[in-house]
Amino acid sequence: MAELVGAAIDRLMPLHGGARGCVVARRDGSIVAERYAAGWGPDDKAITYSVTKTVMQLLYLIAKGKGQVGDATPLRAVFTDHPWDEEDEAKKALTLGHLVRMTDGLDGGRKYSLVEPMAESDDPVALALRLPLAHPVGAHFRYDNVPSDLLAMALQRAVGTSLLQYAEQHLFAPLGIAGAWWRPMAAGGNMGGSGVFLGLRDMAKLGVLIHQDGAFQGRQIIPAVAVAEWKDEVRAGTFAHLWAEPGRGLYASGIHGQGVLIAEGYVAAFQGTEVGEHHEDPAHDKTRAFREAAWGILDIAREEAA
Repeated sequence: MAELVGAAIDRLMPLHGGARGCVVARRDGSIVAERYAAGWGPDDKAITYSVTKTVMQLLYLIAKGKGQVGDATPLRAVFTDHPWDEEDEAKKALTLGHLVRMTDGLDGGRKYSLVEPMAESDDPVALALRLPLAHPVGAHFRYDNVPSDLLAMALQRAVGTSLLQYAEQHLFAPLGIAGAWWRPMAAGGNMGGSGVFLGLRDMAKLGVLIHQDGAFQGRQIIPAVAVAEWKDEVRAGTFAHLWAEPGRGLYASGIHGQGVLIAEGYVAAFQGTEVGEHHEDPAHDKTRAFREAAWGILDIAREEAA
């Protein structure tokens, strides 16, 4: 199996400007095969772009299991210092659950146009909440970084520490992930829509954790019911910081060919480079090409194991 899977990874590596590497692992975390580009190895970290959203979602589920947050929690109960009386009455219905599913309705303009303004603002909460509503709260899904960054700020307030600190204690350390870096925001804390730097083995461990309903090497890191319900919701067609590929599995996706794929029995993690085509649509050529190749690699692994 290792030879066939390795050969398939070799075919993925030169796609669309090249990959930094790819790791395929079994559901127990053991590695089937891995490949790295020249100058890269298992200990090297690179930005994961929107895979960060899935990392944050795992932290959200951990905090949810501890009773620190909940989907029904109103934003006005978290951001108590925001002048809600000056806001559109409809915005008072916003909850953490709307941010998780990106059904907040806030009009962030052109997709990703507020990534840097949010990161550099001294009051990103006000910047986000003062956006007009393009749709009624809860009525429309729109993929963007604004709700993810707003969720990150809410989560950090609820747990009393930065996402990186919370992750190091409750997620990264239990998974054996060391040396991760997470881009900070000027106002404090970390971004939610992008900014986590991880290695490929680190990313594969996240896939194993999701595959195993929150468990890793016999340790339950996230309540199993919470992870199972999250996966079921995504499979049913609801985005919640994770995507579903019908008939294949679940996946996290980054704009420059980053991804974590979770199929029955196996996971794959890959990192593209910033070279070559990219687009704001996660289904665009570069990201899709890496993902299609990785699904094919997982098919080979499953066929060989049968």
